[in-house]
Amino acid sequence: PLPPPVAPPSMEAEDIALFNPASATQQLKLNGGTPMFPKLPSYSDLFLDTLRTPSSNHLSVLPPSSPSVFSLSHSQHELSKQPKSRTPTRVLQKQYSRALDSLNISKHIEFIRLATYQGRLALSSPKYDSTNGCAVISPLVVATHICPQHNNRSNNDQILSHKVYGITNTAINEIIDKRSPPVLRAIRSKLGLNHHALIIPSDVHDYLVDEKILPQEKFVGVCGGNILDEDHTKELIDMLVNGVDGNAKNNSGDQKNATEKKDNRIQKVGAALFFREHVISILKIPLGNGACYFDLIDSLPTRKTGGMACRTRCKDRSSFETMLGWYACSKFTEGQCDFIDSNQWNDGMCDFDPRVFQGFVWAE
Repeated sequence: PLPPPVAPPSMEAEDIALFNPASATQQLKLNGGTPMFPKLPSYSDLFLDTLRTPSSNHLSVLPPSSPSVFSLSHSQHELSKQPKSRTPTRVLQKQYSRALDSLNISKHIEFIRLATYQGRLALSSPKYDSTNGCAVISPLVVATHICPQHNNRSNNDQILSHKVYGITNTAINEIIDKRSPPVLRAIRSKLGLNHHALIIPSDVHDYLVDEKILPQEKFVGVCGGNILDEDHTKELIDMLVNGVDGNAKNNSGDQKNATEKKDNRIQKVGAALFFREHVISILKIPLGNGACYFDLIDSLPTRKTGGMACRTRCKDRSSFETMLGWYACSKFTEGQCDFIDSNQWNDGMCDFDPRVFQGFVWAE
């Protein structure tokens, strides 16, 4: 005879909560997760929907000073399995910090002090308040880099400097203190936002296109995903290096031939990187011999430059990749480190994952 039936195990309260979206958000917070938004966003213009397609992902983190590679392969059907060994996030933070210090000493990376930072004039000159204006400042920096006619300075020294090194430090200072505040007021007023409200990058880009400040034809593409996954960040770096979207399909042979004939090595390219509710600029500065610099412009004050905004110059691709890894790891809190170490990347939950990033790229 068959044994008597056994009742299924009862579900714990925390398991039941996961079937409710609001309760699931609370559960994520209790487990160390930090949702990007207080509730699920009602808009789709963050391009995060493009990250939610079921696919196999390969997470590979290679700290610059580590002699070994820890790789993790999984599919969405295997998310319940225990993740394999990975480099802990706090270890990555230390490794990237050591590598950055070494590159700074060897002059492969330089920290350039700017003369201002966002929000510096909030009290003394409210008309020029750029507080929480990174979503405007960064694409304006990119626009001025790839379209020098947007640089208000027109003397010969400024023009020569722009041709050699892209946007000047003086132009960046003017964007932070003078050019961004009127744009911030206009966009916030249009969207019905308060004085210091954060703005979605895509709303800013639409405004800059409409005002012919950032021409639509200069747009290369957008990418995103896990900033600790080198496969995801490689897509952004390749767009910066090549000035084209490697995933874009050509609609005609003429477009393909035109792309092949163009020497992208001498092309100025810029990106607005959206990560941890902050936006920075990344500029590719061609040197004319096939080499290039990569400059990261952060409008927030930093200790590395005595409390001012910073322009970090990386003198080769490898140095830039290290700088990008350090920047990402430096933004994680203790709770977020715990969350990252305990959870594999999941495209379907990217809204709530501290590793999620987006990059918007333009080229001259």
